[in-house]
Amino acid sequence: NNSDLIVCGEGNSRRNLFGKSQCPEVFYCPGDENDKSTVEFEALCDGVDSCNGDVENKVCTVSRDFPEIKTSATRENCTLRNLCDSLDPSENAVCHNVEDPGPLGEVFGVSYSLRVPVSKVKCSLLFGEYYVFLSCMGLCQNSTCPLQDTRLDYNSCPSQYSDRMYTLANNSYLTFVTRSATGTYENDYFQCRNFE
Repeated sequence: NNSDLIVCGEGNSRRNLFGKSQCPEVFYCPGDENDKSTVEFEALCDGVDSCNGDVENKVCTVSRDFPEIKTSATRENCTLRNLCDSLDPSENAVCHNVEDPGPLGEVFGVSYSLRVPVSKVKCSLLFGEYYVFLSCMGLCQNSTCPLQDTRLDYNSCPSQYSDRMYTLANNSYLTFVTRSATGTYENDYFQCRNFE
């Protein structure tokens, strides 16, 4: 039905829209001349990159002075995860290296080398891997481990990780690991509580 069709823009920015009563303001994603990808202003800077190559997020970071949010720990020497590099500098945290079985307990064939603070720190501005490891190690003030009472069984996430290998966890149940690009075995997978 052409009655729902409106034409917006001119020249290279011309586009046909269905189901709109007026042309919305949009951000044009940079790309080749044939690429007419746009993001409506109301969806701009929502954390989901609608353009190729992380362009939208980079533009939003610069234009709105967004802080960079780290979710994956910096890996030094391919194995040591530095969980101190994202702490608030005002904490003046003293850090040291430890070997830890990981947030889900001991998994045969897997261990983590971590750089962590010696004492508890504020974790209210930490996300992802930083928050999970530090809170589950009891190193966060006023925060609990989000992985309590969850375990990753060998048959969890059935349609994912086709390269999985089975191993023993906490000497009591079968779980799975995958091999990293560096040749080590990892189980950096955490099952959400709403998996049922």
